[in-house]
Amino acid sequence: MPAKKNKKKKSAGARPPTTDADALRTSPTHDAADAAKAGYAASSVDGCFISVTGNPRADRWLWGAEELCDGLEDEDMPEISFDPSTGMLSAVNVQAYPQSFTISVTGSAAQTAKGRQGALSPGSTTSADGTVRPCITFMAIVPACTILDLCKLKASMVAPEDIDSDIQKLSPHADPDVAPLPHHRRLVFPLGAMSAPKAAAGEDAEEAAARLAAAKDALAAKTAEMKALKEQLASVEAEVKAQEETVAALSAARHHDPATASPLPEGWLCTQEQGAGFTHHFAGNHHAVDFRTGDGDTLVLSATDGVVTNVSVENTVTGVHVSNYFKWNSISIAIPDGGVAEYVHLHPHSARVKVGDTIKAGDPIALSGAVGFCPEPHLHFQLLASGDSKAASLPFTFAAADGGEFIPHAGAWYTASGRAKP
Repeated sequence: MPAKKNKKKKSAGARPPTTDADALRTSPTHDAADAAKAGYAASSVDGCFISVTGNPRADRWLWGAEELCDGLEDEDMPEISFDPSTGMLSAVNVQAYPQSFTISVTGSAAQTAKGRQGALSPGSTTSADGTVRPCITFMAIVPACTILDLCKLKASMVAPEDIDSDIQKLSPHADPDVAPLPHHRRLVFPLGAMSAPKAAAGEDAEEAAARLAAAKDALAAKTAEMKALKEQLASVEAEVKAQEETVAALSAARHHDPATASPLPEGWLCTQEQGAGFTHHFAGNHHAVDFRTGDGDTLVLSATDGVVTNVSVENTVTGVHVSNYFKWNSISIAIPDGGVAEYVHLHPHSARVKVGDTIKAGDPIALSGAVGFCPEPHLHFQLLASGDSKAASLPFTFAAADGGEFIPHAGAWYTASGRAKP
């Protein structure tokens, strides 16, 4: 990921948009179909408002756009403009090339955001100390020499520290349509269902709980009466542990919530495909894919053979704040014939491997999570040309059960066998 840039934030005068208001009122909304065309699932970006064109006719939440004079490069003009007299928040690109703007508004101010057609719903962000705050994030590719009016905020609720941003020159992949190399084809699908301990035939959660209570009673009795018999004590402790795992597994199955838990083995939803307009429009992540998971309840599997070169699972932040871009958890594995596989947003402290370990395709390496910039828990998987921070992404395919291969597309469900039904 590119390094964070701390941008100036100054007030600027209000500007009337140069677009035709009547034409804008009849333009299509940025709905699920629009998201699908841009390569991501609309249900996976809560709290984020996205414009891949910088065109209010395409993205109706935008207030307007204004072209600047050709060649204008006024260093005193703010890149992030907030006008207290109107409440307008704007992205200002004075450069002669497109730029990617990510702007977050937090706290009470985030709950006052209004687009051209009405209120904009915020998401949230959670800091390392566990503090949860409302947060709304605007992600826009702003054309050269253009001012993009994003939203209106209630000025009395906006403090300077409520607005943060990251601005990058748009650097698309030099060869996005290149074919995958032979050793980057038919990779192992990188997700697997957790295996629950088996209960006795016909056993339900209540019976398992009774067995757990009995095991604990036996443990207490044996501890008091037979302290010297360490072998027997260890056996009872093992029985307690096994019954606790059984109760937890049965309880999880009984209270399974499809909205928050990982899907059952029939598939995982691809929420962002290769080259998608949400975040996969840079050279370093163009060929990445995202899959919706639960937080800590899905196995992440190595897609390739290789050697572990990086393990970073200490971060805990989550949500849609721009600063979370730079605080993700990940594992990197170097592939013998070239390239590096990267697995991102992993659950804190869930790594099952360490740097230097030799891995086989299909080995469990961690648990899924929601660490970093995450509107929801998901796995971000990609191949890179090298371990360098500026390395370009590489194309790949996954192996299908019929011996073929597949590339995931947003809105479809997948398993290790290929495309599946939700």
